[in-house]
Amino acid sequence: MPLIEGLRQPIPRRKLAKGEALPDFAKASDPANANADMWEGVPDPRNPARIVLKNINRAGVGDGHATMTTGRELPKGSTSHVTTGFLYLLPADLKQTGRNLILQLQMKGSPIVAISTLNGNWTVVDRINGTMSRKTLGPIAWGKWTYFDVAVKLADSGGFVKVWWAVDRLPELALAPVLSKSGDTWQGETGHHTIGQYSGHSDPDGEYTGYVDVFGRGTTAQEARAKAGPIAPASTPEPTPDPDPDPDPEPEPEPEPEPTGPTQAEARAALEVLRRYVG
Repeated sequence: MPLIEGLRQPIPRRKLAKGEALPDFAKASDPANANADMWEGVPDPRNPARIVLKNINRAGVGDGHATMTTGRELPKGSTSHVTTGFLYLLPADLKQTGRNLILQLQMKGSPIVAISTLNGNWTVVDRINGTMSRKTLGPIAWGKWTYFDVAVKLADSGGFVKVWWAVDRLPELALAPVLSKSGDTWQGETGHHTIGQYSGHSDPDGEYTGYVDVFGRGTTAQEARAKAGPIAPASTPEPTPDPDPDPDPEPEPEPEPEPTGPTQAEARAALEVLRRYVG
């Protein structure tokens, strides 16, 4: 079964119904007490001309999923690459009191790799060789899009997980990944990817609000990037005003004639008159 084509523009500018998933995904989470506004197509908070997915996870909603999942299309021996972007606008949108994963590759049980948040930082969690570990990537850049590339090979041995990340741009894949580990990545079942917040809350009124820009998945980075489509611009350019027409130039004043002094003959005559008058 082919990998999904990826989340592309245009995203519908409306709330998705309870349990509704976009066409490229197999399903959305649908716990019994889920709210219908877990997902909504809204203007990008930074670039209003672009529509992105708003993703809300509230306390008390089923098992904590406010997610969409792909089909189980990743068998043993497969390699997948995912490109996605996520944004938290303000610290008030993520007053985190429990787990919070925004991208997962899962087979059964806990995911083999997940992008998560903790204490105001982006982190990556993996369970290679059956041991859970967490690596802190860096602070969440509030109000800026953060993009992730995650490559995984599923295998009993010789499997790997590689992660790249960048703010306001796609990661440079020619650079070394921030996480690169190899070993046993197989958990006994075909795998699937999940986007959206899978969260826990100790506050009964807790609510996390984020935004998803792109999602693309393929067997190579090039396929994933192509399926994801263009990312959000780094900022909204200010409109350039039309230049005002040049006003008519004011006429230059005519130069005044330069004053002229007496000739030498006139000066000698005047001096002679002065001598006679004085004498």
